[in-house]
Amino acid sequence: MTHGIKPVEYRVLLKVDEMEDTITTKGGVVLYKGFESEADRIRKEAKEEKATVVALAENACEEWPEADRLKVGDRVIIEQFGGRIVIGQDGEKYRLAKDSVIEAIINY
Repeated sequence: MTHGIKPVEYRVLLKVDEMEDTITTKGGVVLYKGFESEADRIRKEAKEEKATVVALAENACEEWPEADRLKVGDRVIIEQFGGRIVIGQDGEKYRLAKDSVIEAIINY
């Protein structure tokens, strides 16, 4: 199935990595999603969000140097909470954002 979303202007469609449902503390204790207060505190401390580029508008990244231009499949670090969440035809959640929310390309 396809996501059915075509970004326009300077936008990119991203599949953001999901946060894990469990967190292991330094002492080795596994906290499950039910322990929201501790889990939320740790999640909020995360400074980066990683994502995979799913689709690009024709104008996306046009002001970037040629060597740095994104392509579908690239792994990137984006601003926390950058863009808007959209649901594709496949029922999956994606992030639709301007190319400016991309802070780094992973494994460049």
